[in-house]
Amino acid sequence: MPIYYPGERLISADLIAVLDVEMRERDSWVVDLEGKGVDFALEIHVRRDRRKDITRNVEQYARLGIPEYFVFDRARGDLFGFRLPTPKAAVYERIAPHQGRIESRVLGLDLALLGNKLRFLVGDAAVPNADELVTRLGATLDEVLTTKNEAEERVRQLESEIEEEQKRREEEQKRREEEQKRREEAERRLVELQVELERLKRG
Repeated sequence: MPIYYPGERLISADLIAVLDVEMRERDSWVVDLEGKGVDFALEIHVRRDRRKDITRNVEQYARLGIPEYFVFDRARGDLFGFRLPTPKAAVYERIAPHQGRIESRVLGLDLALLGNKLRFLVGDAAVPNADELVTRLGATLDEVLTTKNEAEERVRQLESEIEEEQKRREEEQKRREEEQKRREEAERRLVELQVELERLKRG
């Protein structure tokens, strides 16, 4: 993103952070329009002019009042951090690493090289990058789908069990009704036989 400070040539860091501003899409950062400058800048040095990132940017970003500036030299595996000692200072101080990590007070995070990758850390946990988030979200989605499928299968099983139980009860009810009919028929027949027996005795 191009960054425009009044009266200065265009600058363009690989990553910037600006705190306490409206969240919206921007194609550039114009300090006069936004009402404030950049709070944090990071350059990732690959094959360009190393002197620009390590020397000229350090001088210019400090003069512009950018509170923190970091440089990740991928080729050499180096990470540097610079901070303005006071809000009115115009010269950076180097941020000393602590146990291989460099603190960003602006972000409230530490920066460190893990393997050959630059990572942002919260305590001992690395902030997930985009690929890791996609992987985690994919795994979570798989778990949700698996749980959903298992739940649907369980519902189908329960419905089948309920249907079978309902069918069993209906058959049982039908058997009871048939048994009741047979009993009533037997009682009716018994009464008829008793009447016929009495008739024969009298006759």
